[in-house]
Amino acid sequence: MSRVEELRQRTREMDTLPFLRFLITEAFPHKTVVTCSLRGRSVVLLKMISEIDASTPIVFCHAPGLYPESLEYRAKLVERLGL
Repeated sequence: MSRVEELRQRTREMDTLPFLRFLITEAFPHKTVVTCSLRGRSVVLLKMISEIDASTPIVFCHAPGLYPESLEYRAKLVERLGL
């Protein structure tokens, strides 16, 4: 059985939070990086990751030339979630 198929079988019945926890702490410990934007869906993901392992590296993807308000928002998210 391939690694991918093994992961699919082990995670088939998992909801999002247990699935992320499994990937970050068991399947790929210390080998996970998360990419996200500053949109609402990403904030939910960041909150989950902060609860699992706040030391998980986060790469914010965005267009060049962010507004100062966007940079402040990102800084507040990082601080508030402890990332």
